Amino acid sequence: MLVIFILMNDYETKRQEILEKMDTIKQMEHGRLSEEYREREVDGRIHRTGPYYKHQVWRDGKNVTTRVKAAELAPLREGIEGMDRFKQLSSDFVAATVAMTHCQSEEMPGKKTTDSSSGMSTRNRSFLETR
Repeated sequence: MLVIFILMNDYETKRQEILEKMDTIKQMEHGRLSEEYREREVDGRIHRTGPYYKHQVWRDGKNVTTRVKAAELAPLREGIEGMDRFKQLSSDFVAATVAMTHCQSEEMPGKKTTDSSSGMSTRNRSFLETR
């Protein structure tokens, strides 16, 4: 029982850490940025111009593309990175909560899902080791 209590505490601590990291994200934006260059021939020589940036996002089942001005690029990129980070943290939060739920279910009498040497399920041990 002590091992399960310690695990539960570890999962709860992990969940709180994830929520605190989520709280630090101040900008989020849907979509992706793409970079493109244009080539044109002038006086028999190829000139490459760019980069030009496009913001692509799905709206109402369609891919909507908008050109991005240089001044808008940094905040948009930061927002997209914020969204990516939030999605990863959300996934980590779900994983910690599921592992905590499994740990709680192991407290039920008659369940023999633990490794006898550690008293911990293989699934819960692997979650703690990978995080």
